[in-house]
Amino acid sequence: MKKISNLLILFTYLIFFTHPVSAQKLTTLNKKDYSIGAPADWIPDSSKQMGTDLVIFSMLENGTDKFRENVNVVIQNLAGMNIDLEKYTAISIGQIKTMATDSKIEESKTIRTDRATFQKIIYTATQGGFKLRFEQYYFMANKKAYTVSFTAEIGKFDIFKPTGEAILNSFVLK
Repeated sequence: MKKISNLLILFTYLIFFTHPVSAQKLTTLNKKDYSIGAPADWIPDSSKQMGTDLVIFSMLENGTDKFRENVNVVIQNLAGMNIDLEKYTAISIGQIKTMATDSKIEESKTIRTDRATFQKIIYTATQGGFKLRFEQYYFMANKKAYTVSFTAEIGKFDIFKPTGEAILNSFVLK
C-alpha cells in the first residue's frame, strides 16, 4: 500500500511540475527593446544586478530548495565591433569553455523562424556549488547582442524545461 501511495505522489508531482506553460498563461513584460513572457508565479527583477537587463525567477519549491530556476536577459552593445551572430556565438562558446567550471557544450545550432534568426546553445557547468544546465538564445539587432538564458539545476532541468522554453520562445525584439 505504501508503494502505491508513493507512486501516486510521484505521479501527481510529475503531472504538476512537468505540465508545459502555454503562451496564453504568460504575462507579457514590455521593455524598451524587447518583450518577453513570464508565468504569473515567477518573479521579474529589473534591478540590473550582475549585468542583466531582466531576470525572471521561479519560486522555491520547498524549504530545502536552494536554487531558483530563472530566465535572464543580457544586452551587450556591439557598436563598432563588426561582430555578427556567428562570431558572437564563437566568442560566447569560448568564454563558456574558459570561464565556466566543468563546462560542457551539449548543443549549438542556428534557428530560423518567421520572427528572427538566433543561435541556440545548451551547456552544463558548475556555478556557486550548483550543477546547472543552461539553454541560451543569442539574438543580434541594432548593433546589440541579446542573450536570453534559461538556467536550472541539472536534475530539475527537464521538469522546468517546458516553462523555461515557453519564456525563451516568447522573447520578441522590437
